[in-house]
Amino acid sequence: MFEWKKEYRWDFSDEGRSAPDKGPAITGSKMFRGGQYKNVIRETAQNSSDAKDVSLTDDVPVKMEFRYIEVDRKDIPDIDSLSSAIDKCYEYMKNMPNAKMDDIEILESANEKYLKESEKVPVLKISDFNTTGLTPIDYQSLMKNEGITYKTDEDTSGSFGFGKFAPYLLSPVNTILYSSLTDNDKYLFQGRAFLSTFSDSGKRKQGTSLFGVEHNDKIEPIENMDDVPEVFRRYKKGTDLYILSFEKNNNWMDQMVLSMLENFFFAIYLNKLEATFIDGEECVIVSSDNLDSLMETYGKRYQDLYYNETDQFVFNAPKYWKVLNDERTVKVVNHDFRNKGEVVLYILTGEDIEDRSVLEMRSSGMKIQEDTNFRRLPEFNGILIATGNGKESSDYKGNISKFLREMESPAHNSWLLEDVKKPEIKSEAEKVITELHNWIRNVVKDQIPEDDGSPVDAFGLSKILPDITETGENTIEEDAISKFIPIEVSSRIKRDSSSARKKKEKRNGFGKKKNEDPKPHPEPDPKKEKKNRNNKQREEVVLLPVPLNSVHTPYLSERKIYRVSFVPARDCSELLLKLSVYGDDSSKFEASVIDARKNDQPLPIKEDYIVVPNVVKGGKVVCDVLISETSECALEVNAYVKSKR
Repeated sequence: MFEWKKEYRWDFSDEGRSAPDKGPAITGSKMFRGGQYKNVIRETAQNSSDAKDVSLTDDVPVKMEFRYIEVDRKDIPDIDSLSSAIDKCYEYMKNMPNAKMDDIEILESANEKYLKESEKVPVLKISDFNTTGLTPIDYQSLMKNEGITYKTDEDTSGSFGFGKFAPYLLSPVNTILYSSLTDNDKYLFQGRAFLSTFSDSGKRKQGTSLFGVEHNDKIEPIENMDDVPEVFRRYKKGTDLYILSFEKNNNWMDQMVLSMLENFFFAIYLNKLEATFIDGEECVIVSSDNLDSLMETYGKRYQDLYYNETDQFVFNAPKYWKVLNDERTVKVVNHDFRNKGEVVLYILTGEDIEDRSVLEMRSSGMKIQEDTNFRRLPEFNGILIATGNGKESSDYKGNISKFLREMESPAHNSWLLEDVKKPEIKSEAEKVITELHNWIRNVVKDQIPEDDGSPVDAFGLSKILPDITETGENTIEEDAISKFIPIEVSSRIKRDSSSARKKKEKRNGFGKKKNEDPKPHPEPDPKKEKKNRNNKQREEVVLLPVPLNSVHTPYLSERKIYRVSFVPARDCSELLLKLSVYGDDSSKFEASVIDARKNDQPLPIKEDYIVVPNVVKGGKVVCDVLISETSECALEVNAYVKSKR
């Protein structure tokens, strides 16, 4: 029976007198809320890809394994101390006036269920192979630092920035263990927990903790592999990550496989990455050898099982897989885009293409964003890869892949000017965005057939014009036009100005129509005015809160919208929704709502309240919402109903 040495422990240091109380919500993970599986796949796979062993040839892929296991309770490091600290966190937060208890109750519930009562603790183990293991810089960034990045000229995607917080979204006890073997056979094991402020023996304690051994007034990792249980030992170079108290559902593997295909199919296609998903006897391997069959299988599974689920994401990978494999596809190469190396574009046009979109990525082969802002062009799908080939030795200013990395949002899902951190490249960044977009447009225009004078069917026109039968009947399908013509919304929207708000109110029926003649008002009647004033006083309208259950707010990056879903606790003829945005510094402010739709029908918006009519108690409500904040963030949803006082 394994026993941990007493010198190995969780360290909860004293909190400074000026330090604020902190809750269990992990600040750095807020940008990843909504689609937890997707974000864990994106962040772990990109970090593993960045850590590839450079001594291996290009034809050797990085391999990853996602395995559900159950670990004996006694093997979890210092589990009693960890569990006791969570109890104290709960008690401390419970005594804070008006503190929201949602996150701390999740923490305490998982503590009761897994750390206290269960003989086995469920764990998601994520492993990588053909990698270097945690280098000293990687370890320092991953375990010891927050808000600090390190200089590098390597074309890497993450390097343990904000992405290191994503796996905590799958741990209801906010605890991750790391086990790594490096190039020089150096082993290290350490744990990290993000709890909340608590009190112990009259002293305030930090909720952030490391598990390890104290050395020179620091908590260092365990370096002797024999001092950890067999389940945590690492014999091959690379890194294992253990997500504690992982609560799997029936479709966790589906969601992870779909996420891997959606975000990394091009890297897998190039044989840069392979992934295996294991739960007992069930095993799914994702590699370049079976990518074609997986796209067909999971494309159908997504349509059958998950297409209408609000907590899932859009699965567009099969559309772009078709671009890579269709014989009509045209490959265009710009060998030295703005003196920054190679950019490659694949374009597919045709009557069977139903939208205008380009999947965009860098040399890593990870999906960054989809550009859909192409008006007055034939329908087409494309893939853009900024490889930077020919300028590999250049720094970020001279290599297009490295340059675009400097423009990525913290969640690595967009290239926007507001995300450029270096002021000296702002001007060039704007030119790069504009020129890339214009180059794509010009390539697509080149694919339009030249007019030889013979009548042709305009691209997409047959989809919205009716066929006329011999009897003269119109065979157009009902709502065909509305289904075909997409609603295009700019992804760059500033916070409402007064003029913008007036335009928005007019669109939603709260303002006067243009050139509308004002209706004449009758002369005021003093008796009626007094009566009306009295009635208004007696019938003052107030907003009463309405409890919501099963609230989800996933961000659909392809459309730049949030899919807000909930189950109301009462019937409402008119429910008013108010959305709030959380910043990374835990600040909260009201979201400025630009557009809201239910069943693709516009919902009225009044003073940033979304008006949802005819809501039924216990019935699921789903709304697609566009807000002015352009990057993904955490949302809070509150609901109200009008009542007369």
